[in-house]
Amino acid sequence: MNMGNGIITTADTTADTSGNTIQNNPIREEPIIEGKVINNDIKEPYTKLMEKLEKEGYDKLAVLSEKGTPFDINSLINIMKEGTEEFKKKEGRNMTYSEMRSLYG
Repeated sequence: MNMGNGIITTADTTADTSGNTIQNNPIREEPIIEGKVINNDIKEPYTKLMEKLEKEGYDKLAVLSEKGTPFDINSLINIMKEGTEEFKKKEGRNMTYSEMRSLYG
């Protein structure tokens, strides 16, 4: 097992009669959220939600930019608030600091 960069890498292995290691199952990587590994049945919806929120944030920012007028900090904060509220509604918890940074920089 290898833990680095917020990823746990695991592989199921056995040894043959000469002591060589044989990998039975391919290596899988699972993200770590607040010290817990997200199991595979939760991982896919979580990833899709994060991608959706990121896309929506970029789209809303593009609309603000297209207007050609300078926008204030409150416009940006509102975009982030909407995303974090949707995240809490879908995931049942607040976003972690690293999740916010990942989405909004």
